Amino acid sequence: MHVRPTLVLLLAAAMVASLAPVAGAVPADGEVEFAGGGYGHGIGLSQYGAQGMALDGKTAGEIATHYFFGTSIGQVADMLPADNFLLAYDQPLWVGLLQSRLTFQFRAIGGDLELCQANDGEGACPKSVTPRDGELWSFTFNGSQCQFEFGGVPQGNPGDCSASISWTEGTRVELPDLGLSFAHGTLKIRPVGTLPTLKFHVSLAVDVEDYIAGIAEMPPSWEASALQAQAIAARSYAIAKAQQRETGDRVGTLADAGLSSYWKDKCWCHVRRTSVDQVYNGWDQEQQSSWVAAATATAGKVLTHPDSGFTQNGVIEAFYTSSSSGVTETNIGGFGSLVQYPYLVSVDDSWASDPALNPLAVWSKTVAASTIVSALATTTREWHADFDTLTGASLINGPPEAFVRFSGTTGGIASSVDAPGWWLRSVFGLLSPQVTGVTMGGDAPPPPGEVQRLWGEDRYATAAALSEATYPDGASVVYIATGENFADALTAAPAAHQEGAPILLTLTDLLPSATKLELTRLNPGRIVILGGPAAVSASVETELAAFAPQVVRREGPTRFETAVEVSRAVFAAGVPVVYVVPGFDFPEALAAGPAAAAQGGPVLPMHPAVIPTAVKDELARLEPARIVIVGDEGAVSGEIEAELAAYTTGAVERIAGADLYETAALVSAQVFGSGVATAYVARGDLFPDGLAAAPAAAAMGAPVLLVASDAIPDSVDAELVRLLPHDIVVAGGEGAVSAEVEQALQAFLQ
Repeated sequence: MHVRPTLVLLLAAAMVASLAPVAGAVPADGEVEFAGGGYGHGIGLSQYGAQGMALDGKTAGEIATHYFFGTSIGQVADMLPADNFLLAYDQPLWVGLLQSRLTFQFRAIGGDLELCQANDGEGACPKSVTPRDGELWSFTFNGSQCQFEFGGVPQGNPGDCSASISWTEGTRVELPDLGLSFAHGTLKIRPVGTLPTLKFHVSLAVDVEDYIAGIAEMPPSWEASALQAQAIAARSYAIAKAQQRETGDRVGTLADAGLSSYWKDKCWCHVRRTSVDQVYNGWDQEQQSSWVAAATATAGKVLTHPDSGFTQNGVIEAFYTSSSSGVTETNIGGFGSLVQYPYLVSVDDSWASDPALNPLAVWSKTVAASTIVSALATTTREWHADFDTLTGASLINGPPEAFVRFSGTTGGIASSVDAPGWWLRSVFGLLSPQVTGVTMGGDAPPPPGEVQRLWGEDRYATAAALSEATYPDGASVVYIATGENFADALTAAPAAHQEGAPILLTLTDLLPSATKLELTRLNPGRIVILGGPAAVSASVETELAAFAPQVVRREGPTRFETAVEVSRAVFAAGVPVVYVVPGFDFPEALAAGPAAAAQGGPVLPMHPAVIPTAVKDELARLEPARIVIVGDEGAVSGEIEAELAAYTTGAVERIAGADLYETAALVSAQVFGSGVATAYVARGDLFPDGLAAAPAAAAMGAPVLLVASDAIPDSVDAELVRLLPHDIVVAGGEGAVSAEVEQALQAFLQ
């Protein structure tokens, strides 16, 4: 797995651990500021570094071999045995598109499709029914068998959940669930599990070079040699991973890949379509001529290393990252590996340390000392410590393989532990493991806090103001949501946090001037539209293209499917928590977003009477360690709560107060410790100004509390006393939260 946020580079999310206050511990005073550089795990090819080398005139081969020590460029046909499945079979690489589904839709574009299904009683393939150009079909598990359907009507005989969908040159298949289409390969549908809980995975069997042409990991506007180096790394990664994960012979009527049982259960694939492995956008990416030219120019080229113990038939695992602080990480320093790979050592990456080239060449993040005390007490690693009070923090080794020494007292006895940068990144949400400086605050009284109001003349300007305050140095990714409804923006807050993205708002058919101005200032490399054309029109999508080199849309037919697509694009399986909120109301989602972000999980909306199919599928894929329902049984029923227990290995919890204000306060109390740097306050009975408050609070590691227009409810009063925030941010103008409430909030500052 590799991580590459910034510009159009998609982030493989790093999960943030739950940091609840430790029972009996004395809250530590002060805070620790971590300074660092780069974005992502820092291992292997640095994408900003590659662009810098390309601007200096380096070739693709020089760039690629620079970042992978001791490697050379070879042709895959010369590296692999002639009978290797990647050479011996057509369409040998299986790319995981959809996992653990009960149904999915597909549409023929430019021609007809051919269907094949095991044990359907129809004889030799293809089936007797044919999806025609433009028709939207589905494949559905009905409880005992699988069935192709058109317009909700079964087509042909049902059969096993092993099936395929193929097409001829000039035709492509669109998957509305992904918002993508594919011109090459064959869709493979394979079952996972057994009755009555059987589901299926959907993969694309494709030629390796067709796969590389659809990789979307670097801005196509970058230098040709940087793009070519990226293509070589992506090809090497895919070929190495495919060989790792294909452990047996290819058998079966439908030419199944010889995957290990683990990968059959996981996705029936060699590589997943998302940034968990590599972002593959198929035909849509193939329209980027500069990228396709880079893939074509490097056809068959891979990175090779002579140490066979760390390669797959000589081909290396070519991890890559957005950037570093000036030197790349070792795999020990970036992943916490126990064994050092010979080609994943630290090398010079001075190009990426130039702020004029890399917007995240330097960064800093402040973490409350109490949060650090909680994290050290929670971990079972060798840097575990049960400090009552944190007394010091210092950098004892800079990158690569950064270490920070934390000192503290336990029952009056002083001690210290040394924590690695990769752990600090995963637990505290640092942008990279490459910590370059640590400052311990709290010895002197902190400067007085303030209540700051962030607002504009309307909800769009308020969102822009919150974005500017939260992302003063710009952002590589920006989310765009409709300001005329709340569902898409609020449930996306944790995903936006994972990608370092603010959420800006738009009218359905008109991009507001405040949003345009903020997009210009942010200068993103990628814009993510939340929702379909009914929420954000095609004309606005076209207009957004002027503000970023890549605009993508995450959408579904309803708010439930849209939220699932947002979750699926960012969160990998095995999340620590999923927050479930009412799908047709906003206060619970507003409070849940920052809490979920702090704990490394998504927010999913729920229908009041039934769990939507898409949400079921996503919960099955995510495999959360626990599920937290926010809201009472009138919002999410007890029957749904009982049904949710099947989707987690842990508990299903419910947070519900007497009213929306107490519910938000209880969410805050469960997740955020006393002495937070910032608390956000928004009006609880109107959603517009709160739309952008949730992602801003998530980015700052802060809770959102809800107030009435002219009063602070008693439950919120008590929570503010407990939180003791240094600063409070009021989202919205005086029409939303009165000047009297703003003045009263001063009493709660540290």
